[in-house]
Amino acid sequence: MKSLILTAFEPFGDNEINSSQVVLEQIPDISGNVSIKKMLLPVLYNEAYAVLMENICGSTPDFIICMGQAGGRKSICIERIALNINDSRNPDNNGTIKTDSLIEFAGKTAYMTGLPVLEMMAGVSKKNVKTSYSAGTFVCNDIFYRLLHDYSENRLDSKIGFIHLPYTEHFCKMPFINSKIQAETVASMISVLGE
Repeated sequence: MKSLILTAFEPFGDNEINSSQVVLEQIPDISGNVSIKKMLLPVLYNEAYAVLMENICGSTPDFIICMGQAGGRKSICIERIALNINDSRNPDNNGTIKTDSLIEFAGKTAYMTGLPVLEMMAGVSKKNVKTSYSAGTFVCNDIFYRLLHDYSENRLDSKIGFIHLPYTEHFCKMPFINSKIQAETVASMISVLGE
């Protein structure tokens, strides 16, 4: 059986919930031939990655997928690229704002996801899922880049990915996709990883 670390973020900004947390709670612990370990991360630069690494505890899962909220998007988005930059006017949950700052001073400009994106998309509704070429420049992209950079530099075998989720029905905002549909879709994509 393959192993996956699947993360979501706590609420941030003015939101009392985070769609990634809502969806994470509805995903089963096993999907197909993939065993899933779930964890919730703080919306904090640097600390989110530190919490994730502390919980991995030296193991090397086959896959690590982080999920985050992307309010305003109409689809579940599999991110293809992580950029070496933090640049957002939005503060993290400690009030930290990072603009035009490198994540890793000597790091590459960008990394590509290690997930088999096309295979993951093949078995799900195209109206609910699409690929994306921008994970933003906030905490989501920060952790995505740090993972890809560190695992590349240390030649670790885990395949790294990031999925952005639209609002769920709990937000009373448009557009949204029902949380059950989002969870079923993500679980279906995860099951492909065990084939």
